[in-house]
Amino acid sequence: MGREVEEHKETKEARGEVKEHVQEAYQKDALKGLQADKMSDYADKKSNIDKVTVGDHQVDLNDGKHEREKQAIKDAASALAKGDTDALKKVTQGPPPLTPQQAETVAAGLDKALRPGVAVNYDKESKAFEFYTNPPRIGNSSSDKVMVPIDGGTAQKGKGETFYSKGEPQVNSDATGADLKKVVDTAQKAYEDSKQKAGLR
Repeated sequence: MGREVEEHKETKEARGEVKEHVQEAYQKDALKGLQADKMSDYADKKSNIDKVTVGDHQVDLNDGKHEREKQAIKDAASALAKGDTDALKKVTQGPPPLTPQQAETVAAGLDKALRPGVAVNYDKESKAFEFYTNPPRIGNSSSDKVMVPIDGGTAQKGKGETFYSKGEPQVNSDATGADLKKVVDTAQKAYEDSKQKAGLR
């Protein structure tokens, strides 16, 4: 009888542990879902850009001549937030693919949307968007960098001193969906920190 009671007690405890693990896993998944939704909302809100400065001139994205660039800014920010490499490739490579001139405008829009945590540049030689973090300084050799080409190929990650690599052996590593998400996560945290410091939170 004592043995049966002990076994019943052990079984009950084991069930309790399993239930706790299931609840913890559910809570973690729910938290991840909330964080993902929050990042997507942030990206959607911040990428609603009307005007950008490209070089020494200002571009009005609502003048009817830059609809492709305006939409690309929003779609690229959304793809980054979701870590969707295929969606990001579709934005940058089309069809129709972005022209170098359009890419410069899109980079300026993304730079405006993702500051102060992320700096964005379009490199004409490698034909790739460059997302600089830690620190967010364009051309900084010690920064972390994610590179997204407009003329075919997979996104890559490396340090600020490297450029998008098309040859073999490949200098950089392939960027994953998690690397794309990290760009927006970094931008969002820096934005919230700046709001907090300014007393706006």
